Amino acid sequence: MPILLIGPLNFGVPTGLSLAFNSLVKGFQESHRPYRLVDLSERGRPHKPGKMSIRRIAQVAPLLIPILKNMLECSGVYLTISDSKSGFLRDFLTIWCAKLFRKKIVLHLHSGGYSEFYHTIPSIHQKIVRVTLSQ
Repeated sequence: MPILLIGPLNFGVPTGLSLAFNSLVKGFQESHRPYRLVDLSERGRPHKPGKMSIRRIAQVAPLLIPILKNMLECSGVYLTISDSKSGFLRDFLTIWCAKLFRKKIVLHLHSGGYSEFYHTIPSIHQKIVRVTLSQ
């Protein structure tokens, strides 16, 4: 069964995360391993860590459909996690769906901004983040 790869192929400007994720996808291609891909490349300017807006939610929400559809057909999920509130909402739903569907999951954090994001949210949200990431 294929693996579901969820991450950014390109931010417009190369970043450490997009370069690492591109390298992973290239490795799957070169080894002829089956995979499904959901590209999380952002359009426009990069976000500020921890920032949430209606525009970002509107960009993130449509990604959930291909994530869930592909998840059902895959044996595992590789997810690059976000350091923003709207991105965490996507990560939260992806992680818990993977657990519900009994999929193995690998989380990839490639950001120095996660601590800033984590410490700017209320303590109850911090607990939700900890429990979610422990899955």
